[in-house]
Amino acid sequence: MKRKMIVYLIILVFTLAIPLADAFHFETTDFPEAMGTYVNSINDREQTVGHYWDSSYFRRAFLFGGAKFSSIAFPEDRCTYATGINNREQIVGHYWDNGNYHGFLLDRGSFSSIDFPEARWTYANSVNNRGQIVGYYVENNAGFLGVPHGFIAEQDSAAPTAFRSRSKAITTWARIKNR
Repeated sequence: MKRKMIVYLIILVFTLAIPLADAFHFETTDFPEAMGTYVNSINDREQTVGHYWDSSYFRRAFLFGGAKFSSIAFPEDRCTYATGINNREQIVGHYWDNGNYHGFLLDRGSFSSIDFPEARWTYANSVNNRGQIVGYYVENNAGFLGVPHGFIAEQDSAAPTAFRSRSKAITTWARIKNR
């Protein structure tokens, strides 16, 4: 009886696993003339964001929606990564500037740089429909690679150019610079 039950379980597992392989439909998304393309996030409108390698091997961010690609570049920067998009078309990511990574928010065509206080690097990974941003920062004084810490940042209604940040370890104000 026990052996029969094991055989039935094995058959059940394989029977359920086979249809799962066919349950997904894949579409390739490649930025035109890119050396490589990475898609990182999608919203309910099926708009996607990600980054691609251009012919100079710089990473550029993009927005894809309505069968159209739009390149996203933080002002005066050669490496920009888009990692999240919400239904309000707010886009977050990070960019490389003089040896440091900074988070950014792109909202209605305006870039804002997000830097966690006293952090070496700040990465904004995702944004929800309320405008809350999650990501992580790396301590400035923790060796070459540093120690990462997660954060949640919310725009402060009293100071629209500032983000309030909270995490288990620390509650502080994250600086944000409008560009």
